[in-house]
Amino acid sequence: MESIEWSDPVSVGKFIVCNALAEDRVMDDVTTSSLSVLRGDNSTCIASAREELISAGWFLVEQVFSELSILAGMNIQRIQNIIPDGSTAFEGDSIGYLHGSADLLLRGERVALNLLCRLSGIATLTGKYVEAVKGTGVEILDTRKTTIFLLVTASLVAAICVSVSGIIGFVGLLVPHMMRLLTGPDNRRLIPMSLLAGAILLLIADTITRAVLPSEIPIGVLTALIGGPFFCYIFRKQQRMRKGV
Repeated sequence: MESIEWSDPVSVGKFIVCNALAEDRVMDDVTTSSLSVLRGDNSTCIASAREELISAGWFLVEQVFSELSILAGMNIQRIQNIIPDGSTAFEGDSIGYLHGSADLLLRGERVALNLLCRLSGIATLTGKYVEAVKGTGVEILDTRKTTIFLLVTASLVAAICVSVSGIIGFVGLLVPHMMRLLTGPDNRRLIPMSLLAGAILLLIADTITRAVLPSEIPIGVLTALIGGPFFCYIFRKQQRMRKGV
């Protein structure tokens, strides 16, 4: 494996892209592989802004299709960046476009768009922060540590909660799945509803273990009794979907 120069954006970008392509298993995409008729066809893919944003990460899009070309043995004929990184794109503006094999575009578009959206989102939010503190003497130094800080903080909070209340299984797995069935995958609704439903579930389970049952049992036992059958149902449902039943 090649050594990574963490101070070099190109080296870090290649590391991220190679791992993302491996995780996404782009060469094993059953849907794209089944469309073998597209292998010889060329197509054009245009990345457009759905709202005002600061464009960032196009170099990773180029890296995605550079690495994918090596894996697939096909080349993208043209990659053109229209709005450079750090510039503002308005709703409907084309950030860039790619032209080449439709098969190659379909295999790489998911990874490319994920990276482009992620970096553009960070750049756009950072731009809003910079604009908000303009003239106050505050300087925005580094936003790349924010995600790591949030992950560490969330882990510590979860560890403290578990150390105080004990292990209560299935709540963090069960409730989001149930709420997703009701609210859909939109995190703006899913996360608040999961928090509320999780609290309600724990209150009900705690009330049952304390006031209804003849002797108090750990609350985790009751949540496991609820969560186990639910996950068996989800697993069975996925099996049927794979078999086309």
